[in-house]
Amino acid sequence: MPCPLHPRATESETTLIIVSARPEQIRDNIVALATVGEFTLAPGGTIEYEDFYFDTPARELRTHRWALRIRSGMGGCLFALKGPSRRTEWGGVERIEIEAAWSEEASRRISDELTSRGVAVPVPPAPDPNIPPVGAMKQAGFQVIQARRTRRDLKLVLRASGGEALAELVVDLVRYSFLGREFWHWELEIEAKSPVTAAQTQALADLFLAEYSPELRRWNHGKLLTGLVLAKLLQAGMLEGLVRPDNTLTAAAYDRLEQYLNRSDDL
Repeated sequence: MPCPLHPRATESETTLIIVSARPEQIRDNIVALATVGEFTLAPGGTIEYEDFYFDTPARELRTHRWALRIRSGMGGCLFALKGPSRRTEWGGVERIEIEAAWSEEASRRISDELTSRGVAVPVPPAPDPNIPPVGAMKQAGFQVIQARRTRRDLKLVLRASGGEALAELVVDLVRYSFLGREFWHWELEIEAKSPVTAAQTQALADLFLAEYSPELRRWNHGKLLTGLVLAKLLQAGMLEGLVRPDNTLTAAAYDRLEQYLNRSDDL
């Protein structure tokens, strides 16, 4: 979800995953909704994009729980930095986020933020029209630690009485690729437009859970971490029988992911 460039934006969101033998139908049902409880859902369109996440060979960013990303698609390229996640009282997640068009200013802001946090990484490169962003990052000393493709259906969350948007609701189909295999992860992400409206994202999440549980469930882990653990489980041979023929992860796959996430320090 793009945001204007400024030194420290705060991203507040809550995530539900679709755990169903019919994920496309659940997605289509939700996208078609015009109202949920006291909320109005206005159409926001569909986009597709590709994400590349980077780290140093020593995994300095991962060690400090920071994430550095380039997103291509939507007619441009976005450069983003996300900080460590913090659980909120209302059940969501908050973290620092800087996101803007791939530019020298964005590179400087991100470099300054990491330096101020004591995270020692190469200076992200300034854009060069002769070098694609991913190639420029590699030349600067970064490695791609995850690449994924996403189809996103967007809805704006409004009060029934109208007015400004309270939040954005997105339904994502995330396609991870590891070792020649593809894994499909479906999720709803509700991101508050401001700290004032953050708690209302939880109210909306509760309405969806009441309607669609157990085919929807809470998921307190980001897409990056989910993908990193998926790759580890695949390499360890721990995903056999836990993926549907259409590449969608089963409820048992998420149970195994959760078990690993709750007990592992090697992430």
